[in-house]
Amino acid sequence: IYRLNLVAENQGEKIVSSYMPNPMADLILENVPELQNLCSFSWSEGTFNKEGDEINTYNVNTRAVDSTFTEIFTLKMKYGPEHPLKGQGKIILSESAAKRIYGDENPVGKTIFANFTKPYEISGVYYDQPENTTFRHEAFCSYPTDFWVYEWTEYSFNHYYLIAPGADFEQINEKIKQITSITEHMAENNDYKVNFS
Repeated sequence: IYRLNLVAENQGEKIVSSYMPNPMADLILENVPELQNLCSFSWSEGTFNKEGDEINTYNVNTRAVDSTFTEIFTLKMKYGPEHPLKGQGKIILSESAAKRIYGDENPVGKTIFANFTKPYEISGVYYDQPENTTFRHEAFCSYPTDFWVYEWTEYSFNHYYLIAPGADFEQINEKIKQITSITEHMAENNDYKVNFS
């Protein structure tokens, strides 16, 4: 599993970032056979309230992810199916977050609201991740579908790929650079020479 980085150079200055536009993720997957699967990450709301409670709120460190999240990364589920983020409007909570909000109750099937307005169905509870995990989040929710997700000027997304065993990374990088629709879009939005790693 590898995270795609954007490497931008201008007059000797080099910037490496893991944040890039969302539309490029699928284009890369479609054009590079060595890449077997993709999971993108986006920001998410972090304030939630239980259904029927218009007073109390809970701050929950949340990331929005593709439905492929549990196909690529391993979560040990306490409640819910093995792949609980299929479909829109879903959220899964860590065991500690679920306990903080719902006590000892199994909350799967209940609705929780982001910022009192946006409903999410709780589709699973996973056991807390170990301390050394990259993703120390208390919840993961369905990927956003808002208009800004499809903008090439919105650098808010991380892309992780499952790579075929034995794949050559130099060849992968070269194939990404040869996707003309990506390089054209990137050139429109900045003065930097763009590469990937």
